[in-house]
Amino acid sequence: MSLIINTNVGSLTSQRYLGQTQAATQKLSAGVRINSAQDDAAGLAISDKLTSQINGMTQASQNANDGVSAIANLQSAIGNGNQSAARSRIQDVDMATEMSNISKNQILQQSSAAMLAQANASSSHVLSLLR
Repeated sequence: MSLIINTNVGSLTSQRYLGQTQAATQKLSAGVRINSAQDDAAGLAISDKLTSQINGMTQASQNANDGVSAIANLQSAIGNGNQSAARSRIQDVDMATEMSNISKNQILQQSSAAMLAQANASSSHVLSLLR
């Protein structure tokens, strides 16, 4: 009994070349030299390490920008607080000026009332002398 194995060498060769063509197409379409560890294991490890460093630096940059934004917000709040304090001081000065004017007017009113009373007393005294 004999065993016959039929093989199609042309088909096997075509399949091998098709696989190589597909691998080359994958590399070209991805736009990178290393698609898997099979292409270049050491290169892939270096690429992964650099990608991790880039991601870390990107996050650090974003954290720094967040810090700058927080500082800007604090400066704005402090500026508003300073404006509020300045406005309060201006209002205090205005209030003190008004109180001073009220006191001055009260003093003038009291002194004019005292002068008038004195003038009335003097004329009464002169009239009593004339009688």
